[in-house]
Amino acid sequence: MKAGLAAVFVILWYAGPVLAGDIYRWLDEHGKVHYGDRPGISSARKVLVDSRDKIPANPAGGERKQKQQRLLKAYEIERQRKQEKRQKVRKEKHKLANDCATARKKLREIRDARYLYQKGKDGKRAIYTAAQRQAATRELRDAIARHCD
Repeated sequence: MKAGLAAVFVILWYAGPVLAGDIYRWLDEHGKVHYGDRPGISSARKVLVDSRDKIPANPAGGERKQKQQRLLKAYEIERQRKQEKRQKVRKEKHKLANDCATARKKLREIRDARYLYQKGKDGKRAIYTAAQRQAATRELRDAIARHCD
């Protein structure tokens, strides 16, 4: 009984590739190789496959894993640099927007004020002359031109 079972197993083992069906290989019009259980085009040729062949172990598997890890690390570093650059640009835009708003506010204050003054060291007010007021207005307009759109 055991011998008969062993014989059936051996027959099935060797008959496996025959029962599995045919495999065809062909090239398409773009030169790409295709495989299938039915011929894709008339020039397809039958490929013989021995299912008992084992795929050899990849001796360079560890090397490949190391390359993959280095590549992933490089991508991570690149992502971090891009993110830092985006954050820096965002901060610069925010600072420009704040500087713009501050300059516009001060310009409005100068325009709306009846007179401008600056406190001296002794704490007394020194009122701006018309020329000083025009110079301060010019400075704020220049600041607005630099910081605003």
